[in-house]
Amino acid sequence: MKKLVTAGAVLLATLTLAACSSSSSSSSSKTKVTTSSSKKKDTGITKSKFDQIKLSETDGTSLSDVEKSFGKKPSSTSTDTIQDVKTDMNTWTGVANAGLGSTIAVGFSNGHAVSKAISELKVNRSEKIDLNKFNSITNGMSADDVKKSLGEPNGLSITSIAGTSAEDWTYSSGVKGDMGANCIITFQDGVVSGKSQTGLKADSSSKHDESSESVSETQSSASTTTQATTNSNSQTNVQNKSQSQATVSNSPKKINGAGPETTSSEPKDTDMVSIGNGSYSQYNDPNSQTDTPKEEHDLEEYVKAHQNDHDD
Repeated sequence: MKKLVTAGAVLLATLTLAACSSSSSSSSSKTKVTTSSSKKKDTGITKSKFDQIKLSETDGTSLSDVEKSFGKKPSSTSTDTIQDVKTDMNTWTGVANAGLGSTIAVGFSNGHAVSKAISELKVNRSEKIDLNKFNSITNGMSADDVKKSLGEPNGLSITSIAGTSAEDWTYSSGVKGDMGANCIITFQDGVVSGKSQTGLKADSSSKHDESSESVSETQSSASTTTQATTNSNSQTNVQNKSQSQATVSNSPKKINGAGPETTSSEPKDTDMVSIGNGSYSQYNDPNSQTDTPKEEHDLEEYVKAHQNDHDD
């Protein structure tokens, strides 16, 4: 009986040790996986390390300091000329949170960094960059204003030579347009000095709004033209009425009941002519050298009628 109890106790102890060993192994395995995943996230040269590179011809960051920060030597080297200054270009690959083709290039002059560039950074945008947003960027805007409108760029190219700082910001993701569409904003000493775009398109809703505004402006213009025409016609009618009244008032009237009324709008000078005991008015025609009576026939009849009295 004692032997049976002893054997059972030994078996129970063995199973307990085996279970503890298995649990410890599983926990260790999970810890290794988590550590491996954490290391993978930190792989690559980060954007913050790129930002730490100081550009200056006199006290810019040295090549050895950049290599220490990046943790490795450059993948390739070359020579280049920037603003008539010969520079040694050093390029690194393996950029964190960037596309497979992303690189960091740093140019050195006399052992000091004077230029740097980074490409193909991954950026999540809340709104797409369209042609209207691009057009809203104007010369003189600050870098912060551009970031508020367009967000962070996918690429940066910065130089500091001869006391002048120049930057190109490239936007290539989250843009509305054809395949490969992008835009570049250029800065001079911290403010926008130029821009360019390739393949960007305007948002369709914005086009609709612009069309509505155009129609509204056209209708307003037509209304203004109609009102102006109406006012012009009213003024013309008033002028015609005034001229008509002037014509009537200037028409000559009978003098002493002799001679018919005339419809001519041009008044003519009149003289009084006495013949016998009667008085007749006649026109003095400025275009004629002789005076013409109003009614020659009536005048002749009158002279004949009173001829005998004159002879007596």
